[in-house]
Amino acid sequence: MQAGEFLRFLKSRPKEERWQLVEGLAIRMNPPRMRHQQISLNLRDLLKDALERQGRRDLLVMTEIGVRVRGVSNFLPRPDVVVVPGIVATKFMPSVSTWWQKYCRPPIPKV
Repeated sequence: MQAGEFLRFLKSRPKEERWQLVEGLAIRMNPPRMRHQQISLNLRDLLKDALERQGRRDLLVMTEIGVRVRGVSNFLPRPDVVVVPGIVATKFMPSVSTWWQKYCRPPIPKV
């Protein structure tokens, strides 16, 4: 299964189900347990605090988002925590915008 087919498949599934695409296979994920969520949220907070201390307003710490890897069409993981360029960065820092468009999909719409 490729990314486009997987995304169409997701539209047919109930919103409360969690799925990811790994090596072309749609894999249903179990709901995270409380301890797992606690660790994920602690990691999110630590990353966010570290970025704020470093003045990295160009980066965002996100949870519950899918990630596309450029050139790999059969892999759409859902990491617990991910750091991505922020919207502010794409407007004021062209190098981050270029990086985002090169390595991530879909591209951020121009403002």
